[in-house]
Amino acid sequence: MRKLVIIFAFLMMFASLPAVAFAQDGESASDALETFLEIRSSIFNNSESSDPSETLNIYYQSYQMLLSPEVQEEVIEEKKVPASSNDSKETDALKAFIASKNSKLNNTAIDNIMKSVSRTSNTYGVDKDLIVAVMWVESTFNPQTIYNNCYGIMQIHANTGRANGLSTSDLLNSDKNIEFGVSYLARHINSYGGDVRKALSAYNQGTTRVNSGNYSKRYENLVYGRLDTIKEFVKNY
Repeated sequence: MRKLVIIFAFLMMFASLPAVAFAQDGESASDALETFLEIRSSIFNNSESSDPSETLNIYYQSYQMLLSPEVQEEVIEEKKVPASSNDSKETDALKAFIASKNSKLNNTAIDNIMKSVSRTSNTYGVDKDLIVAVMWVESTFNPQTIYNNCYGIMQIHANTGRANGLSTSDLLNSDKNIEFGVSYLARHINSYGGDVRKALSAYNQGTTRVNSGNYSKRYENLVYGRLDTIKEFVKNY
C-alpha cells in the first residue's frame, strides 16, 4: 500500500511538469513536447503495473533528466527572445531623432540613453516613444540639465529624488535618472488606472493638484504633441 501511495505522489508531480523540463540533449523545447508526452504516457501506462519498481524507475529517470544542468541551461537559452527587426528599427529611429534634436550628444551618449529607455520600457511597461517625448519636453535630451531645482534628463525634483534615496549627483546620471523617472511615471499611470494624460500631469504638477481637479493640462498636451511628432518620425524612418 505504501508503494502505491509513493507511486501516486510521483505520478501527480511529474504529470504536472512542463514539457520543456524534459528536454534531452540536442532537443528544442518544442521537440521536448514529444519526449514529455512519451514519458507521461509511460508513467500512466505503468501506474497500474504489477511491478511498482518499474514505474518508480521511470519516475527516477525523468527526475534525473529534469535536474540535468545541461538541460536547464539549454532551456534557459532557448527562452531568450531576440529583438525583432521592428524593435531594432524603432530603436535606430529614436536614436536618429534624439541626435536631430541635440547635436551636442555623441553616439555613445545616445546609445546609453536608448539602452536605458529600452530597459525601463520593458521593466515598467511604458511606451518608449512616450519616454522619449517626456525627455524632449523636459531637457531636450541633455542629462546635465538643472532648472528650478529639477535635475537630469527627465527633470526629477531634488526633493523627490532625496525622498527616494537619490542625490542630485545621482539625478545627473542618465541611467539612474531614467530608471527613476520611468518608474515614477509608471507609478502614476497605474494609480490613475492607465490614464496616461492624467499621469503626465501628476508627473509635472504633483498628485495633490491633479486629485483636486484643479490643474493645468498644458503639460500633458505638450507631451502628446511631441509624442505625435516622434511616432510620425519613427513611422517614416
